[in-house]
Amino acid sequence: MAPSEAEAVRLHLDACPPCAHFLRDETLVTAHLECAPLLAPRADLWASVASQLDAPAPKAVPAWALLLRSHALRPLAVGATVLAVAGGLFLHSQQPAPVAMTSDSALIQLANTVGPRTTINRSVDDPMGDQMDNLFAAVDKATQTE
Repeated sequence: MAPSEAEAVRLHLDACPPCAHFLRDETLVTAHLECAPLLAPRADLWASVASQLDAPAPKAVPAWALLLRSHALRPLAVGATVLAVAGGLFLHSQQPAPVAMTSDSALIQLANTVGPRTTINRSVDDPMGDQMDNLFAAVDKATQTE
């Protein structure tokens, strides 16, 4: 490097802490590598490399699959699970309580309280068909005998 270039680099390093830090790290790595002993490669190194060259290429993994494996998304997955469970419990709590089976006297009392039977629109109000008609007939019969 020419002396003028070396001076320009030195001035830059004096004014730029990130570059000075990078140069310091690189200098340390280089010093460690220069002190390291030279090792001979294993005898089977080339055979190992050659066998991997002949092996089929690994399948490409889509980016969305990598995101699913990411530890960063686990809190989001836990939050979504908690939200789903809480929503299910909330919706379940909003369901009307099932109607308990009542005795004939309770049905008669209900029929007397409600009054005369109204016309049922079978397509909308009575999905159970004739079962409701039979129930109303039984209630009417029970109220007439008393």
